[in-house]
Amino acid sequence: AEIDLAALRRNADAIKATLRDPGVGMLAVLKADAYGHGAVACAQALVKRAWGFAVSLVEEGVELRRAGIDQPIVVLGCYYGLSHRDVVAYRLTPVVAEHGDLARLARAADDLGVARVGVHRGVLS
Repeated sequence: AEIDLAALRRNADAIKATLRDPGVGMLAVLKADAYGHGAVACAQALVKRAWGFAVSLVEEGVELRRAGIDQPIVVLGCYYGLSHRDVVAYRLTPVVAEHGDLARLARAADDLGVARVGVHRGVLS
């Protein structure tokens, strides 16, 4: 499948035009390689329109960072396995659903000399 990036930008502009609160932004969900349409190309097309991006996996967020995407990237998946270090190193915002992840993220931050790690809190168990 091919995606019309100009149409994607127009659609994003149309959505933004309907937002009544100027403090509300658009988080573009690009999980699964933007549903098979190319996450990097879609992110680059939306970089001035979305306040941030959401992905399912740490690896997807790393791919966007390596492509030069600097906006916030929220990792929606709640399992990070051995990827806590990448979450911190690539300035990704994980959804945290387990207290243990907070400790692992703190250790990764200490190892990398990072003072703060942003998280999105899910329902903690």
